[in-house]
Amino acid sequence: YASRGQKKFGDKCDNTLECGFPGSICDPKKKSCQCTEDLPVTNHYDKCGKEAAVNESCFFNEQCEMRYFQTECRDGRCICRFEMSPIWGKDGSVECKGRQDKRGPETYIDPAMIGVLVGMALMFVIICVVLRLFSQ
Repeated sequence: YASRGQKKFGDKCDNTLECGFPGSICDPKKKSCQCTEDLPVTNHYDKCGKEAAVNESCFFNEQCEMRYFQTECRDGRCICRFEMSPIWGKDGSVECKGRQDKRGPETYIDPAMIGVLVGMALMFVIICVVLRLFSQ
């Protein structure tokens, strides 16, 4: 593509050699740089490719988003976004769902309340000792 032009996706052109990115042609009807039919997905700037499913290889985000909106291309693979996990349906469809950590009810122990309880227990012992002394 070094011998081709510098035009990007959607730029006006007269022939394919003006379009300077892989998988591009000059569409004779639109008179602009477009992606070929076998590489229909584009980033609307300088890339063309095939759509990709979760766990398939990719080069840019739009390849993944074309099939499943909540996916992105990371490290050359389509994955679910936002810390979500892929869930495969019986029909082969994929849905990205948030991870649900199973936790029990959270218990909170207030340190101030422990201090109050210790203080009350100490007062109870002191009162019992004082009452015992004065009861004789």
